Amino acid sequence: MIRSSLLLFALAVAFGAAAGNTTGAPATASAAPRKVIVETDMDASDAMALLYLLRRADVEVTAIVVDGDGEARCPRGATNALSLAALAGKPDIPVGCGRPRPLKATHAFPKGWRDAADNLYGLPRPARPARPPAGSGEQVFRAALQSAPGRVDVLTLGPPTELAAVLLRGGTALRAKIRSVTMMGGAVGVPGNITWPPTIENPHAEWNFYVDPRAANVVFRSGLPITLVPLDATNDVPLHAAVAARLGRSPSAAFVRRLIKSFPPSLELYFWDQLAAAVLVEPAIGRYANKRLAVIEREGPESGRTVRAAVGARVRVTMSADRARFESSFASTLR
Repeated sequence: MIRSSLLLFALAVAFGAAAGNTTGAPATASAAPRKVIVETDMDASDAMALLYLLRRADVEVTAIVVDGDGEARCPRGATNALSLAALAGKPDIPVGCGRPRPLKATHAFPKGWRDAADNLYGLPRPARPARPPAGSGEQVFRAALQSAPGRVDVLTLGPPTELAAVLLRGGTALRAKIRSVTMMGGAVGVPGNITWPPTIENPHAEWNFYVDPRAANVVFRSGLPITLVPLDATNDVPLHAAVAARLGRSPSAAFVRRLIKSFPPSLELYFWDQLAAAVLVEPAIGRYANKRLAVIEREGPESGRTVRAAVGARVRVTMSADRARFESSFASTLR
């Protein structure tokens, strides 16, 4: 997630669980593409992660669910997601619009960040959407699970509000359709990233879980196999302009290159959601440890904090990442 007080300032000024195929390899009858539902809050990091997945031959994104409580608001975020899907040559992917508030509490991303995400960071929309949003986030989520011939992997790149709603109301049959969940969120052994606005005194939480800590706990306690990609791992993959030069000339690569170059080089940015997408399809990029975790829901300076707990849910945590391997995967896929 793009999380920085410097970024807020710059934007305000500028804009007011199993390994997949080798990157780029064609999917075969013996190795059918894995079906993935993506829940996203459609910030810049999410947009790049989404294009990365849409470019892979070993992945079939069956639905995109845009968080209404994420950085981009709905329906603008959904329109942006539809545009990126069309750019990648996948205009028929159903896109849903999530609820505007978290399951519990009233936390929200800063308005300036949300305005920037709505406006796609000042860049022209890269393609005309072929269709409007297909329904609410929960409706699209449920339909994608129900229509899948087999089991589906879920990737959450924002507050996991819509997945939590499905788990709370979908019943055991719908839950059984989910093979695994990969989540970008939390900070396990490192500080959080809520450095803006200064009125929030919380050095522990990461933004996705801070916005909807109840949803994070619902997913943790679901009993599903979960791989968490927290700040501990994303801190290993700083975003830098040199990666943009390796992206090639595909329409998706051109958009990602413009997006990366739109940010001032002084900003401290990371490949947050891109790493989570890569870990889903190429687990060897990460190094893991099993931990029992919970997320603090009560209000205060620890709200949204991810903590180790004896009675917590068992989660596979990505503790670190191979930077060179990630950058190679990201660049070669978009090339």
